[in-house]
Amino acid sequence: MSAFSEVLDEFLGGPGQIGLHGTDDAGSIGQAASHGCIRMSNEDITTLSTLLPLGTPIVIS
Repeated sequence: MSAFSEVLDEFLGGPGQIGLHGTDDAGSIGQAASHGCIRMSNEDITTLSTLLPLGTPIVIS
């Protein structure tokens, strides 16, 4: 799960992507704590990863 980013050159080996990922710091969710990645609870990102095949486009508006 990713999107193009002009500020992030690499995420897990891929070019210019924004990651959707879990975090061990629940207090960072919803805060400006990265270069554009979307932080989710580990439980939520685990659930999402079981619902969407790898490579599924995600639009956030």
